[in-house]
Amino acid sequence: VIQQLIMLCSHPRLVTGSREYVTASADQLIKESPKLAWTVDKLNEIFAAGEKVILFTKYKKMQSMLRSVLWEKFGINAEIINGEVTGNRLSVIKRFSNQPGAGAIILSPKAAGVGLTITAANHVIHYTREWNPAVENQATDRAYRIGQEKPVSVYYPILGSEAFLSADEKLDLLLDSKRDLMKRVIIPA
Repeated sequence: VIQQLIMLCSHPRLVTGSREYVTASADQLIKESPKLAWTVDKLNEIFAAGEKVILFTKYKKMQSMLRSVLWEKFGINAEIINGEVTGNRLSVIKRFSNQPGAGAIILSPKAAGVGLTITAANHVIHYTREWNPAVENQATDRAYRIGQEKPVSVYYPILGSEAFLSADEKLDLLLDSKRDLMKRVIIPA
């Protein structure tokens, strides 16, 4: 149930169980999801500056929707690295890094969490959050590597409500408390 609520915060079509999101226009997908609308606005800013972004989401349907929106709205053919990638992940990263100007790549936090350096991107959007803050931090670190020449901005779009705490807001609070606990328990030597 909790996963379904988090998926609903990401985009309502993730919980419908159908593949109708494949044929929906980018404008329709954006209209249906305030979180996606916020993300598209942020992407407008990033691309206007000629910069690159890493988008993290663990949901494969959401990865497909983001890819479709990026293509239709911005003409960006974003590649996806998730557990289904065949071939060499490094060749995907190299194509992304060598592409001039604005660009986007979509990653599953766990599939891309280890061994990748993506310093061509200086923006990170965690579209969906991970339960474990260490996994999320490790994913963010793909852009924080030796060779990064720009400041890195990290964004956490969270669907909220004035009437009640959404699943996104509750997960954000949980992650904050886990990070706080980690700081209090793990003392650097």
